[in-house]
Amino acid sequence: MRGQLKEAAHVLVQTSYRFTDQAMGVSLTRSSYLKLLEDDAYLHNDYKTKKGLWYHSILKEVICAVFFAKWSPEAIRYLDYFNPVPPPTLVALAATTVHAALDEYKTGMFVKVEFKADIYATIYEEHLANLQALDEAVPDPFTAMLGTKLWEMCSDGLLPEDEDSHQSRATITEKQKADAICDAKERQERIRLEQEAAERAERM
Repeated sequence: MRGQLKEAAHVLVQTSYRFTDQAMGVSLTRSSYLKLLEDDAYLHNDYKTKKGLWYHSILKEVICAVFFAKWSPEAIRYLDYFNPVPPPTLVALAATTVHAALDEYKTGMFVKVEFKADIYATIYEEHLANLQALDEAVPDPFTAMLGTKLWEMCSDGLLPEDEDSHQSRATITEKQKADAICDAKERQERIRLEQEAAERAERM
């Protein structure tokens, strides 16, 4: 399973963060790599401004590609387990896999990196702890909402078929954690208002 996750993340990292752009060169690729890992920017919906923590589409795409692909229907086979998608464990695993795929560009050129537990366990555990802390900080469990959204997107088949410089820790800052809490609360409030509006419209 680790191999499937890493393979999916490798392909998606190239397109999501433009590492296939040959014009970037070694220096720019190395610079991009460092910026993406700074404060775990790569996990944000907008990784340049670091807004929307845990909402970068690559997390959804890695999960969809491995667990919802037509030729590997684990999610359909184990429907009760995947509906909703089981965060925070699976989201933390996807995030760690993307980190490993990014590490293949840490020199500015592609160099294959093994996705080994002894190297990436610490990163996984910190992502997991951050997601669990976010759950405790918002009125409705954030990861449950995220898991439901992931299930809706992935089960709809959105995807087609078809060392010294190594960051050994996740680097989300306290401010980013606070921003993620605010973002989660705002999303929940928007959902509540939309539901109330829909209910009023039905009564009219």
